[in-house]
Amino acid sequence: MRIDSTYCILFLLMLTLYPTGEVEAQFRKKKKKEEKKTEVIKGPNGPTISARYQYEEEFIGAVGLYVIQDYEEALKIFKDLEKKDPTNDVVKYQIALCLKEMNAFDEAEHKVVQALKLQEGNPYYYDFLKELFKEQEKWGEVLQVLEDKHRKLGEDKEVYMEKASCYLMLSKPYKALEQYDLVEKKFGVDEVVIHQKQRIYFRLDDFDKVLEEGEKLITTYPHIAAYRLAQVRILLGHQQNDKAMELLKPLVQEHPEDGNVQFLLGYIYRGQGNQEGFLEAIEKAIQSEDLDINEKTSLLSKYLASPTEAQLDEGFRFAELALQATPDSYSLNAIMGSFLARKKQWKEAQVYYEQSVKLNPDNFEVWSELLHIDQNIRDVKKLLYHSEEAMEIFPNNLSFYLFNGQANMMEENYLEASLILEQAKRLAVTPEAKGQLNAQLAEVYYHMKDYAKSDAYFEEALRYTPEAPLVLNNYSYFLSLRKEYLSKAKAMAEKLVELYPGNPSYIDTYAWVLYAAEDYENAEKFLAKAIAISEEAVILEHYGDVLFKLGQKDKALIYWKKAMERGGDANEQLREKVEQGKLVE
Repeated sequence: MRIDSTYCILFLLMLTLYPTGEVEAQFRKKKKKEEKKTEVIKGPNGPTISARYQYEEEFIGAVGLYVIQDYEEALKIFKDLEKKDPTNDVVKYQIALCLKEMNAFDEAEHKVVQALKLQEGNPYYYDFLKELFKEQEKWGEVLQVLEDKHRKLGEDKEVYMEKASCYLMLSKPYKALEQYDLVEKKFGVDEVVIHQKQRIYFRLDDFDKVLEEGEKLITTYPHIAAYRLAQVRILLGHQQNDKAMELLKPLVQEHPEDGNVQFLLGYIYRGQGNQEGFLEAIEKAIQSEDLDINEKTSLLSKYLASPTEAQLDEGFRFAELALQATPDSYSLNAIMGSFLARKKQWKEAQVYYEQSVKLNPDNFEVWSELLHIDQNIRDVKKLLYHSEEAMEIFPNNLSFYLFNGQANMMEENYLEASLILEQAKRLAVTPEAKGQLNAQLAEVYYHMKDYAKSDAYFEEALRYTPEAPLVLNNYSYFLSLRKEYLSKAKAMAEKLVELYPGNPSYIDTYAWVLYAAEDYENAEKFLAKAIAISEEAVILEHYGDVLFKLGQKDKALIYWKKAMERGGDANEQLREKVEQGKLVE
């Protein structure tokens, strides 16, 4: 029996539409209609009906195995069927399909070539062979298959297009252009072909040809404004503002409110040095629904990167106008948040970032910005809430676990913080990430008073990031508070100050280690250096403590009061020092 390719393809399509039992019913129904045209398999004693039906059943079973991806078993059956009927091209094709899935590309190629010899006009066999070579990036062979297909099956626009792509992969741009020219000659001016040719001419740095191709579209389709706008963009990209204006003028008259027209007009004005015209045109464009959101965000992002306050203010005003026109745009809300963050208006920025992630929860960058702002303004409740949401959406991102761990620490939920951070261990891959995670776990266990675990995690953090400032700072500081391993604490703090000599917080840590070691004179010297750089409340308080130890009690009280004024009023211990006029350890 012979199964023709039409019948085989119909069967494969039916597999996707019907349950197995129904497929077989459809299969048999189809075969009944075709029985008269079907060749009969020759058994040892001549043609037999049972041999024919057995062949059918085996073929159906093998295709079923192929569909469920049991390629090895399917291949065994197809090979057995091939022995029974070596002239069946469909069976050879099915063997090739199995071999391809098993990455036996050479064998698959051999089988489909055999199938093509048996049925030269089958387009599916050509396409299979072509895709087989594509997977192996054998572009010369792909080209040969396309040539054979073209020769055998006649004119086909897609074959020309694919041949052009092959020539591009073979770094033969002029050959590709020949194919695109043939498409144009035989099938007329085509937007896709023109754009492909323009890309090639751009790479060849042939600007005149790029414009020439664009002009074909404008001439062929004069009623489509988009082609003229595209040409204007190209001219602007090559600083040909006068030609761009000449081409754009009719569109300005015909479509004065169109956002794309005004957007390009604005850039022409800017190129001509007409700032007033630029601002007026961009104001219209940015408020228009015609202008794509991506164009708006691209323009606004350039302002965000601007170095001057005047440019930042200009961009901010455009962002406000854009958002008024499209308040439900997640990207414009994010841009507005970024402008406000740049202006250090953190609370207002937080509101826009929140709106952005509400409109599009899948934007990782905006979540990160939002959490950084929560952290900066110490909005612990929102940092906790937002980090939990972010972890749900991005369960494999370490940074959101670290934010959540920090928020729980700030809330003194140390057990919750430890559980979250322990869970995040699987996500720490790089040495930097492992160092950061271990350092945060060390801090959590310190607050839980599990000092053995805390020290172990600090040691692990140092193993991955031996010069990480926060690890050196926190580890040495915590040891000084416990007054344990002070020589180790001093060595780490010294290293920290050597690496970052101008950082007042790190100088303060070193001074505090000296204080814990009762080296008050040297502690005073380093704290004086730190105060000269920054009068932060904690540094002022520490300076007062050292002065008290050195017997300068009145001066100590002055610095404790200064610390209160600098934001230490929430520190209960500091308040007692001021009220009692003495050191409270």
